Amino acid sequence: MAPIVPPAVPAADACPGSSVFARSGRSEVYGVWWSPRPDGSVKLMSSLSQDGGVTWAAAVPIDTTDRGHRGCARPPAAVAADSTSGYVHVVYYVEGPDGPGLFFSHSMERGMLYHEPVPVVYGAGPVSAAVASDGNTVVVAYEDPNTQRPRIGLQISRTMGHLFEERLPVISSDNAASSEPRVAVRGNTVAVGWVERPTGSRPEEVEGVPVVRVGEIR
Repeated sequence: MAPIVPPAVPAADACPGSSVFARSGRSEVYGVWWSPRPDGSVKLMSSLSQDGGVTWAAAVPIDTTDRGHRGCARPPAAVAADSTSGYVHVVYYVEGPDGPGLFFSHSMERGMLYHEPVPVVYGAGPVSAAVASDGNTVVVAYEDPNTQRPRIGLQISRTMGHLFEERLPVISSDNAASSEPRVAVRGNTVAVGWVERPTGSRPEEVEGVPVVRVGEIR
């Protein structure tokens, strides 16, 4: 699926390349981005456009707990908007007061307020993630920060992300470096995609091989 590119950006001070968008219905678009702070930490911010990204509401904080000093040198957050429930789900990496790792937050108020972050997985080193939802089910695919070889993990929530009840820490191959996760869910069917490269290779040197795995959850 091609990324959403709105006519206007919600924040001029966003970290370069950090703005991501999710559409809900015909005209609602949610934007999420990293906003740098002078001490090298960042804030994760969000805004809602009700006219397809032409104009944006005032920015709302998602997470302001980052204590790191890497500035904008981190992956963009991942965002999914559920047009059925109206909820917005966000997954992102921060170095918070309880330790670095991937965290999840969501809004049940159409982006006007984001709930207390929930840890997905702790681990040093910024990693990418993807999120998808269908009703009460939320799935997060992520680069596991705790494996020596880059691997993909999966977590599943049946409670709209209030709690992740099922964790599959490794779903990718033992024989390759896996990155760039993607995920989709519809009913009990989950599709997870990622890119595999030979272990030790660099993305700019070796073209990755896309992999997709589809399964049923109960």
